[in-house]
Amino acid sequence: MPATRHGTCLDQDGFGVLILGQPGAGKSQLALRLIEGGFQPPFRLVADDRFLALRQEEGLTVRAPGALAGLLEVRGLGIVHLDFAPLSRAGLIVRLAARDEIERLPEFPHHHTDIEGVRLPGIDLCAEDPAAAHKIQVAVRLLRGQLSLATGAPDAG
Repeated sequence: MPATRHGTCLDQDGFGVLILGQPGAGKSQLALRLIEGGFQPPFRLVADDRFLALRQEEGLTVRAPGALAGLLEVRGLGIVHLDFAPLSRAGLIVRLAARDEIERLPEFPHHHTDIEGVRLPGIDLCAEDPAAAHKIQVAVRLLRGQLSLATGAPDAG
């Protein structure tokens, strides 16, 4: 039986991004920036506010509770219907935090989080950071082996 969790989930070509944070932290706002950001392949909504998580052999499968499928809260406008992915396999946790809690040059990934016994890599971001959506795209590309981090790079000051 899937477990209900609070958070927002997006899918990019089969790679799931779970955005976790306190109510009002900006999960839906950040999801909208990813969906409307013109990334290729595009990000698609899986679930907003709550998601169902089920451990399977291939990892953690995430989907929306039936009544919430395709719905995204857009603060100041209302709840909108969007094209959505019916499910995704979770690959990255994004924890929303205050700007002063974000390290400048942390290890990547910043942490690992267990959900339903599946250990997932995670990063911490501030939802208000204008580059937050792009940072998520970079993290996804790093985890998919499409980019690599520089090692031994000098501190830029």
